[in-house]
Amino acid sequence: MNIDDAIKRLNDGLGLVIGRINALENAVNRQRSFDGDGQWISVPPWSSLNPWSANPSEVGLSTVPRDCTVLKFAISTQVATTNDASNYWTIKLNTLISGAFTVMATISTGTTPDTINTWAYHVTTTISPSVLVASTARVFYITASKTGAPGVLYAGAAAIYFI
Repeated sequence: MNIDDAIKRLNDGLGLVIGRINALENAVNRQRSFDGDGQWISVPPWSSLNPWSANPSEVGLSTVPRDCTVLKFAISTQVATTNDASNYWTIKLNTLISGAFTVMATISTGTTPDTINTWAYHVTTTISPSVLVASTARVFYITASKTGAPGVLYAGAAAIYFI
């Protein structure tokens, strides 16, 4: 092998390493994106995967990363078959404060209602309590419960925006 071939192989290998680093960086950025002074955190499924049919269902769990003020809660949902004003899902953002779960925000698939078998984006800025201290508020815990007899619930990873 001459020196030119050795340099080309070295550059090819370096290109692969840089490509893998970029792919890893992109994956991390998809999990956590920054918006102004705040930060979005995704809350992946916890106890089971889609779809959910149990009442209630444990949809997601994530650590409260630091002292923060929660400003938005968002989730995309799809309900198969029945979903109307009498048969719908309620998704709740909870936190565990000093050993007790506290509801912070609520989203409903029956409010509009969502079109069946169609993904719908839900977001709320009505959050209470919104100020969390990480030493006492340990987790974000997302649950879903049924009213009536809606179809099964599919949900994307929820997102929480905080500063």
